[in-house]
Amino acid sequence: FPVTIRAAEYEQTSWSQYQSFNQKDSLKDAMRLGFGMHITPKTLANPRKEYLKAVDYRIGFRYQQLPFVLNGVRVDEMAVSAGLGLPFLINRRMVSTEENAKLNLSVEYVDRGTLKSGLVQENFFRIMLGVTFTDRWFQVRKIY
Repeated sequence: FPVTIRAAEYEQTSWSQYQSFNQKDSLKDAMRLGFGMHITPKTLANPRKEYLKAVDYRIGFRYQQLPFVLNGVRVDEMAVSAGLGLPFLINRRMVSTEENAKLNLSVEYVDRGTLKSGLVQENFFRIMLGVTFTDRWFQVRKIY
C-alpha cells in the first residue's frame, strides 16, 4: 500500500509586540501558511527490483507574510518545493526497513518581495541535502 501524508500548517507571530531596550520596533505581525504532500509508493519494496517504489516523493507550497513594511508596502514570500528521500543501499540491499536511513534531496523556488514603490524582488532557488538515520530507541538488548 502506498503511504500518503498530506499536511497543512498555519503560523502567526506577533512581531508588533517586539521591543529592544524598551523601544518599539516598526515590525508588523507575520503569518505563514503551508501545504505539503509526501508519498512513498511501497514501504517494504524490494530495493533491487523496486527501488523507485521505496523512494519518498515530496512536494510543498508556502506563503509567508514577512514582518517588514517598506515604503508602506508589506513584503511577502511564496515558495514551491519538491524533494526525494532516497533509501541507502549497501551491497544492493536496503540498510534496514526499520531504521529507514535516507539521503534527502530537495529544491525550492522562492519569490520574495515586490517591485511596487521602488522595492526589490528576489527570485532564487534553494538546494538542500540531508541525511536521516532513524534507529530503534529503548530496545532491550539480550546479553548472552
